[in-house]
Amino acid sequence: MNPAVTIGLWVAGKIPSQRAVILIGAQFLGAVAGAYLLKYLVPTAVYDAGGGGTPALAQDIASGKGIVIEATTTFFLVFAVFGTAVDPRGPWSKTAGLTIGLVIAFDIMAFGPYTGAAMNPARWFGPALASGSWANWFVWIIGPIAGAIIAAVLYATVFLKDQRASHALTHPMDGAPVS
Repeated sequence: MNPAVTIGLWVAGKIPSQRAVILIGAQFLGAVAGAYLLKYLVPTAVYDAGGGGTPALAQDIASGKGIVIEATTTFFLVFAVFGTAVDPRGPWSKTAGLTIGLVIAFDIMAFGPYTGAAMNPARWFGPALASGSWANWFVWIIGPIAGAIIAAVLYATVFLKDQRASHALTHPMDGAPVS
């Protein structure tokens, strides 16, 4: 559900280009639908008070620092995804969800006060579109995508270099081709 993770998987050669484009489109559409549903369900005063759920930079955080924070949080997330759900040697079905969830929780608790710790361009885009809050928009596009690419390239280069030939586009759980 995260375009940054999808881009990381695509860069590492784990999903084909056509599938990546379809997934990213669906992720953005889902984020927009969810944001407008929230806008419909939540009383206007409450919705407006929370900026419609749109991530925002803390008062003393410059946009450059925001990009670095979002890149760092997304790096942690994508590295955890690769280590638990992509790497065929990882725990896949046993602890992947817990591990990835704990990384997300850590990112939110440690960095949320500074950028909202979105780690996800769609997580920012849906609420931004519904609320009309576009301030520092590039923080939640550049940061997560950069962090995802760095994590994916690093993990694939260092830890998956021996796995490429036999697991390039196969599901780590059952070895079936990923299409």
